[in-house]
Amino acid sequence: MSDIIYLKMTGEQQGKISGGCGTRDSVGNRYQAGHENEIFAFSVNHGLCSTGRGVNFQNLSFSKLIDKSSPLLNSGISNNERFFLEFYFYRINQYGRGEKYYFIELRGATLSSVSTRFTDNHLDTETISVKYEYILCKHLVANTGFSDLIFPADYNRLFTARNPIIADRQTAQRLNTLNSKAVGRLLAAGGVYNGNIEGFAKTAQQLGGEAPAGYDQVLNDTTAGAAIAAVSVVAGLGLGRLGTTGEITQLHSTMPNLHILGDVKGEYSALNPGPLHNDLANTFSGGVYKEIQLAGDTTFYRAGVAGNPYGQYFSYEAPQSVIQTRIDKALLPQWPDGAQSPLDNFFEINIPSGTTIFVGETGYQNGIYLGGTEQVVIQKTWNIPGVKVLGNGELK
Repeated sequence: MSDIIYLKMTGEQQGKISGGCGTRDSVGNRYQAGHENEIFAFSVNHGLCSTGRGVNFQNLSFSKLIDKSSPLLNSGISNNERFFLEFYFYRINQYGRGEKYYFIELRGATLSSVSTRFTDNHLDTETISVKYEYILCKHLVANTGFSDLIFPADYNRLFTARNPIIADRQTAQRLNTLNSKAVGRLLAAGGVYNGNIEGFAKTAQQLGGEAPAGYDQVLNDTTAGAAIAAVSVVAGLGLGRLGTTGEITQLHSTMPNLHILGDVKGEYSALNPGPLHNDLANTFSGGVYKEIQLAGDTTFYRAGVAGNPYGQYFSYEAPQSVIQTRIDKALLPQWPDGAQSPLDNFFEINIPSGTTIFVGETGYQNGIYLGGTEQVVIQKTWNIPGVKVLGNGELK
């Protein structure tokens, strides 16, 4: 058994398979705080074989507890559903703390077998075998990596829709009415509705529908076809699975360059470096991030010190506390170079339309500083014309 392995898994039909899998209800007293929406895996097995003229990609298999995802996996293999998998491997570092050091990503994955085991004097477990169309392996500490797209013709299908799409009109209509509180949270977190009714209407028109007079209804009779697929942030997750802002970062379907915040100008990783300097790029998990040009004025939040509102790291929602911010955003009290990072205030800042921002998952640092939530990098905000500080508050 390796030190610790956590899995995030998303299905094209069922959405967030790993959502809630690490809770007490799912795994009993084996749950772990901070990993509620991940699957705990005991082991991962994978291999490549040379044919002399190429390589044979063998199935990847992993073992896990019987948990909330178990029935969903049975449904997935029954319906030949495709999945997106992310394995995060942890080890103990020289300071005796957990360290995220290895990463495996699979795209276009389908389940080959699900084997369940209930026996005396053993944990109730199951072993899943998957075949895949794309694999990425990355050593996050030593900064080496490997990736392979087995069938290059599948690139557009695999890389334009990471999260689930629901293009079925009947399914979408069942989710058509949301209460204003839920919609307000969803839209505010994702940046569609940012206090600018005209901007909200413009986004809705881009999706093929019309913005309602209020915003208590996102999907309606006029929102069909590609528009329904594009609003997968609502339909794909479902009302019962509205999760963190990291789950609502992109609109997909036939409009891969349409993002909730604006136009996607590029997608980068450690194997495909982008415009960010390594000091900034390495704060994203696996060095993976998107470059986006804001379609409208947008409000972001950052944690910092009173009297110094400007910085380069932002989030969609206002920070709630110092400890929550440090854990979610992997902000060490003191960095390895000795620099301090005190926090006592949060700031609400308006970033003007046309600004280039960079969006991705916050990378793990060490110990309890897990990251894993969505972060926004905006370079040198103090030099951007039109930036406005809208307010601030105390962090405790």
